[in-house]
Parts: sequence; structure tokens; C-alpha cells
Amino acid sequence: MIDHPANLNLGNAIKTGFQNSKGDIIGISGFYMKEIFSKKIITDSGSIKKEAFILKKSCITVRIETELIETVSEKREMLINPSGTNIASQIAAFSIL
Repeated sequence: MIDHPANLNLGNAIKTGFQNSKGDIIGISGFYMKEIFSKKIITDSGSIKKEAFILKKSCITVRIETELIETVSEKREMLINPSGTNIASQIAAFSIL
């Protein structure tokens, strides 16, 4: 994920389609502001989905399994198979509110 704090200062080497609208890598504070003001968070990161849980955001995780099953059982997170079909419609339909 281009906006992940671990990718800060890695430049063009990691720009593989997960970039902000300008193609920029943003800093940690900008990243957290995006999370705070988002409606949904789409991730494949375990730490990001924990942040989504704390922020009470709908979290869509692009994985077929998870180590944090409580968020799925509480319907705060949805797992999506990255090789599946209708991913966009599943993302649009999922909400915790």
C-alpha cells in the first residue's frame, strides 16, 4: 500500500497502483488523517485493520484468512478473496453502520 507509513521515502520503486490521486507518498500524519476521514478502509495489512477497528470504520481486508477473527465475527471486517469476483460490489455493499 503506497500510503502505509512503512513505505515512506521509498519513491517510485513502490508505486504500483496504490497511490494517492497525485501519485505521491504521504507521511504518517497524512496517512492517519486519511483513515480518520474515510468511510471505509481497504487493506491487506493486519495493523491497518486494527486501526480501522479502533476508529470504528468499515474494514475490507483483501485476504482469504485473518489472525484477528474477532473483527470478522463482530461484523466489523469483511474478508475478500483477492482472486474472487464482484470485488467492487462486495466493497460497496459492506458497512458496519
